[in-house]
Amino acid sequence: MKISRLSQESAKKAFNIVRIIVGTITLACLFIVWGIDFSGLLLISTSLITVTGVALFANWSLLSNITAYFILLFQPSYSRGNFVRIFEGDNFVEGTIIEVNLFNIRLLTDDNETITYPNNLILTRITMLNPQKKMQGFGKIGPVSVGVDGEVSQGASHQSNAPQSHTNESNEGLPRG
Repeated sequence: MKISRLSQESAKKAFNIVRIIVGTITLACLFIVWGIDFSGLLLISTSLITVTGVALFANWSLLSNITAYFILLFQPSYSRGNFVRIFEGDNFVEGTIIEVNLFNIRLLTDDNETITYPNNLILTRITMLNPQKKMQGFGKIGPVSVGVDGEVSQGASHQSNAPQSHTNESNEGLPRG
């Protein structure tokens, strides 16, 4: 019986992080119950938290990637095997999601190239999930035009083969001014 939509590996990572947090809180509660003096311990822990805060501020992307990892875990759109296209201005990256890690997501392109993309950026960029037409791994988006038959072409403009008349014969019913 499957309890969660998470893969076994992702559920194990999330469980370990929650276990560390619960263990720390339990240990603090035990120290309070046993009557251990916190004055020296409080000074040391405050100093450690300050140093950790400065380190995390210097590397804020690490914390945002971890937060984005937990958001991606519960989004079925970003599960393994889904095809995704990520737009960055005029450029794009596309591929099949092969792995969601704590700090990044790994994409496999049609050319069997592996792209590592940070979790926080995949949440802040425009993303197209399972697009109907694949472009090519990564590149720059050129002008896109849609033909009469609905075919999408990139980089070249669609021109009709029908002859165009520039004479007044096509405007026969209109008053001349």
